[in-house]
Amino acid sequence: MFLQQMNTFIAEALAWDIQRQRQFTDGLLTACEGENEVQNLLIHPLKERLLKPVLKQWMNDLPEDIRQYRWFGVFFFEEDNSLEYLQTTIDRGGRQEQLAIETVIRFKRPSSWRNGRNTPGRMNFGCVF
Repeated sequence: MFLQQMNTFIAEALAWDIQRQRQFTDGLLTACEGENEVQNLLIHPLKERLLKPVLKQWMNDLPEDIRQYRWFGVFFFEEDNSLEYLQTTIDRGGRQEQLAIETVIRFKRPSSWRNGRNTPGRMNFGCVF
């Protein structure tokens, strides 16, 4: 039932003009920033059929805006080039792009740190600022 309702919503949203699609995407992903369980909300059909295409179009239409790069890197981390999107965000937005910086650090942090074994001598974050 839920997926059927989601599919209906996505079909309606795809009929909106691009500006309304961007406004929806902006509101949703802004609300999701900082949430721990965001992947429960951003389910596969919503991501693949609406959010990713809107963000990619946004990148093409307004490359000077950095929000779409941040969100693509943060919320769609399964993409091979998500670190590139995050680095673009940091390059353009600087130190105020803390969410992007924290996400890069999480990606680059060695698994031994994630497992609780502190091995700082092996850390190499590269330049993320």
